[in-house]
Amino acid sequence: MEEFVVKFSSALGWSILHSLWFGFIIYILILCLFYVFPKMSASAKSHFSLLGSFALFFFFITIFLKGFLTMNAEIAMQLLENPLQYPSALVNTVESHLFIEPYFPIIVSVYIIGILIEGIKLVRSYFKLNKIKSKGLSSVPHAWQLLFDDLIIKMGVKRKVNFQISSLVEVPMMIGYLKPFVFFPIAAVNRLDMQQVEAILIHELTHIKRNDYLLNFLKVFIETILFFNPFIWLLGNLIEKGREYACDDSVIKLNVQPRIYAEALLHLEQLRKKGHHPLGMAAFYTKSDLLNRIKRIITMKTNYVNRKQKLVALSVGIIGIAAIAWTQPTAQSSKNQIKITGSTYSPNSLNTVLHPNAKPSSVKVDFIAKVSNMDATKKMEKRDTLWSSLQDSTATYFQSPEWKSKIAGIEKNAQGLSETAKELAAQFNSEEWQSQVKAQVEAGKLLSKEWEEKLQSPEWKAKIADINNAAKISEKMAKEFAEKFNSEEWQSQIKVQVEAAQLLSKEWEEKLQSPEWEAKIADIKNAADMYEKMTKEFVEKFNSLEWQDKIKTPVEEGQSNKRN
Repeated sequence: MEEFVVKFSSALGWSILHSLWFGFIIYILILCLFYVFPKMSASAKSHFSLLGSFALFFFFITIFLKGFLTMNAEIAMQLLENPLQYPSALVNTVESHLFIEPYFPIIVSVYIIGILIEGIKLVRSYFKLNKIKSKGLSSVPHAWQLLFDDLIIKMGVKRKVNFQISSLVEVPMMIGYLKPFVFFPIAAVNRLDMQQVEAILIHELTHIKRNDYLLNFLKVFIETILFFNPFIWLLGNLIEKGREYACDDSVIKLNVQPRIYAEALLHLEQLRKKGHHPLGMAAFYTKSDLLNRIKRIITMKTNYVNRKQKLVALSVGIIGIAAIAWTQPTAQSSKNQIKITGSTYSPNSLNTVLHPNAKPSSVKVDFIAKVSNMDATKKMEKRDTLWSSLQDSTATYFQSPEWKSKIAGIEKNAQGLSETAKELAAQFNSEEWQSQVKAQVEAGKLLSKEWEEKLQSPEWKAKIADINNAAKISEKMAKEFAEKFNSEEWQSQIKVQVEAAQLLSKEWEEKLQSPEWEAKIADIKNAADMYEKMTKEFVEKFNSLEWQDKIKTPVEEGQSNKRN
């Protein structure tokens, strides 16, 4: 057992450490790929990010299995060589990593605890989704169902999809792979119009068509195993963004107006209160993600790598190129060699062949000078040719009818603006305009003077005085009421009334508990029982045969008398 624990902790510890640098490389490579191909589709970006997660997961498993099996092989070989030294065989396999491996039991223990926590979260999410499938469901409006069926045919979704209204979800959500469900929150029924419902349904059906639920399940499983690795979460963020952006692109491609789709997402954000389920396909996850998606929908930009990611990718690319150039310095010098008749010559050997009697240094200087003069002459000729052609083309364009018509149009517009400015200046300086402005100023002064006189009049001052007096009276009455309610006299009256009420209540309680009252109640009950007994006797008497015979005889006699 001890051997297994040592092997397991060592293999798992090295897997955890190696997965960190490998995750960094995978993430940087994907960012570089996105930077080199900025117009890559959102679906492709999501798939590449998912492949990166798969690669990191398989690398983690491979390192673990390789370390575990390699340690077994080393122990077996040492046992075959010396079976009597079993303990030393186990120690010798790890003595080269004594600096790091003593911490592996702690790292593995923390990892196992983290796995348990993430597993519990995953199981809770699974049970919550099952609860959503079975409780709080209601049928969708008939118009929505017809629209949903039409979209399934239009988008070519082969599987049978259930569409339900749920009181347990806050945003539209897709759940399931073999038997997918699309749930709409019950609060969205009265918040969205048909066009907005169509946009959200297209989004959710695109998830089904892309098999996003199955891929998301694999992503969540990998994130649970590699929860300690920050790069697996960064890759997961890229996967989610690419997945949602791909569904947004599908909505816009089906001729849905971006404004309508953005308004639908905003309405749904107002309904959301809690977080999302890891296994569910919600319409969106965070507010920042929603804001970026709305900006992208309105502008339809497909590049979602931010500036920091671009800077990191560019820096890593430059460092990589510099490292390659530094590690291979001989490759550049080999390119400067020239092959002549099967032999390899450098520039110095070529000069020696061309000038066998000259000194190497003078030949080299002469050769470089000639080449430099030739290059300079060619550059000057090329520059003069380009400059002359540019001058000719510029002069031709300035003399063309098109340019002259543009200049004439500009001059005409300038003349029109000048005439308009003159007309406005003449209007503002005219006597009619000045008189209108003067009349308005005088009217304003007159109105201001009237209000000033009114505010200074005795009537207005009397009204203000009455208002102030009423306010003082109200304040005085409120003060008097407060003093009265807080006075000892009022408190004593309240106390007396409370005591009187308590005394009356006590008297009634004693009266209701007294023998006299109980005797009265007993008499009433006896009278009621006697009345009930008498009523019962009367009913029995009226229903008896004797009474029926008595009633029957007079009736028959009366009928016989009528016949006679």
